[in-house]
Amino acid sequence: MSFLTKNRWAVIAVVCVLGMFGPMPISAQGSSDEYEVKAILISKLFDFVHWPESIQMRKIEFCIVGENPFGESLDAVFSNRQDVNIRYKANAADDYFMCDAIFLSQSETRHQDSLLVTIESEPILTISDIQSFAVNRGMINLTYINRRVRFIINKEKVDSVGLQLDFQLLSLADIVTSR
Repeated sequence: MSFLTKNRWAVIAVVCVLGMFGPMPISAQGSSDEYEVKAILISKLFDFVHWPESIQMRKIEFCIVGENPFGESLDAVFSNRQDVNIRYKANAADDYFMCDAIFLSQSETRHQDSLLVTIESEPILTISDIQSFAVNRGMINLTYINRRVRFIINKEKVDSVGLQLDFQLLSLADIVTSR
């Protein structure tokens, strides 16, 4: 399968997953269902990130910081991916420089500023569903808008650390800048 065809199918998959939330009211969704979908989105999201060459040559170290809201769904979604290794970090005081991507759990909302300042110049993709994460120095914020899971991306922040996001992902996202 050609590179263009693979990307086209990945975009279709992401759009389909995003569309799953259209007719279903948020209150009808269980928290586990919400995080199962977020796990799928994050897995697909990694296909749209252009990592530095040093990372492309090895597995992506994906760290979950704080309480694990995904349960077993994250491990299940990533079980077929040989290019990603998942690590669970107990709190924001852990060492993050071995991480290539971080999901900051809502349990670490109070510590988000210190974590983001600590890794500010590192090529570490930061993802969270904490409210206003992308405008507060985070890179990718997963949120609900009009009963749909949406990406809010701080492209300025992503670019500042040498990561690049594919235009297909950017076309599905709301773009913001830091405060």
